[in-house]
Amino acid sequence: MSDDNVWLRGRHDEAASLDAVLLAIDRVRNSDGAVVPVRGAGARQQRGGDHDA
Repeated sequence: MSDDNVWLRGRHDEAASLDAVLLAIDRVRNSDGAVVPVRGAGARQQRGGDHDA
């Protein structure tokens, strides 16, 4: 496929957008520099000691 293919251009744009999201998630940190686990919308926030198995 050539680079001017509409579908291929859309796929490249989609991949670039997903890369930007992943890079933004990777940079989520507290003020002390600790990495903050990212949870999906509606996911229960688990605190230390709260372990439901």
